[in-house]
Amino acid sequence: MAAVPTSLLDELTDEVNALSADAQAKVRPALESLLSSWERGGGGDVASLRERAYETIETVLGYYADTCAAARAAEYYDAVRASQGFPGKYRAVAESMRDPDATLGAVRYFIGKVVEGAPEVFVSRCVTRVDEEIRRAANRCVAHNARKDPAKPWYARVPRGETCGFCLMLASFGFYAKTEEAAEHSHAHCDCRIVPGFDGVTTVKGYDPDGMYERYNDCLAALGGRDGIASDWYAMPEDERKALVRRHGNKEGKAYTAYLNNRVASEIELRDPSWYAGGEHKGITFTDDAVRRDKVKRWRVDPGERRTAEKLAALGYKTEFWEDEVHLKSENAQGKTTVSRADLSTGIEIKTVYTSKSENTFKSHMKSVANKSGVRFSVFDVSENKSVTDSQAEAWIRKYMKRYGISEVRMLGHDGSLQTIKK
Repeated sequence: MAAVPTSLLDELTDEVNALSADAQAKVRPALESLLSSWERGGGGDVASLRERAYETIETVLGYYADTCAAARAAEYYDAVRASQGFPGKYRAVAESMRDPDATLGAVRYFIGKVVEGAPEVFVSRCVTRVDEEIRRAANRCVAHNARKDPAKPWYARVPRGETCGFCLMLASFGFYAKTEEAAEHSHAHCDCRIVPGFDGVTTVKGYDPDGMYERYNDCLAALGGRDGIASDWYAMPEDERKALVRRHGNKEGKAYTAYLNNRVASEIELRDPSWYAGGEHKGITFTDDAVRRDKVKRWRVDPGERRTAEKLAALGYKTEFWEDEVHLKSENAQGKTTVSRADLSTGIEIKTVYTSKSENTFKSHMKSVANKSGVRFSVFDVSENKSVTDSQAEAWIRKYMKRYGISEVRMLGHDGSLQTIKK
């Protein structure tokens, strides 16, 4: 079979984007008008507002998702099928597989923002939901037809454009998905395309599921592998674990799978998307020129932080530096007007220890991490330290993790590997 023409994916993406933009442009003013009328009438009947908002959204989705997006997705399915020469005859059906009850449930949840005095948040969330539902409708229609097709193809999620960690995780499994539910994941601005085909036979230019699966396993290993995640699951406070199980229909296996997937997807979010998708890293980046100038100036004096960032980049981590001090207009709850945060925008704090052999250095670094806001974990780099062994560094790290209540640190050791250390 020939490669699936990427033009087919791009054409559907452009059309779904256009449909979503048009739908959002209609829903937002309609909901704002409903809110204005409701407020002028005294703002008392929330149930009536909720029902009218749902009717507005359902009308829009009935056209843009159930009719337009599904019809275009069916045409796309037929075009991909023809390009691959699937055996037998089949004509795709334009079914969105959308669940109006799920839409109603979302509106019922969002209406709480009106009660809380934040109607603009209600409108924003409803508009986002419309975007997600239109994108989901296109993908589920393709998956639905893959299930009905007598050729019995499977399908893959092929990432396009900026992609979230969860989408990248799903894309790692190649042409192994079969159910419509596996195409369910969608989020605002998601451009992923569902592509029917067969593992080892169907290809899409720029999509490397084998390479992605290797990098999936790299991310899984950083979490301690499946055994490590299972240990974390059972170490979770029992009430939290039971709450997760309840949210998944009291099915522990389903809840655990969701937990594992979310953990891996969250780890993937720490990596450079271009590295994860294709093995090529963008290298060190900066959120703006001011951050770049400040870092370059500091690195001329002490290049240690830059060298650590380069090593993290080589391992696939996203190394985007941002302003690590935020100046507030007024004091926060702790009475501070300046908040220190992680070095990298992903929440990673870098601690380079190349020359010191003192335990106090590790102590002061750990204390400073504990005082920073939003640190996901810190990376201690001792890879070039000739005075401290990996085992000694780990012992000191563990000692001060316990003292300062830090749950996770990762350490770059002398062999260049990144070790995860937990309490």
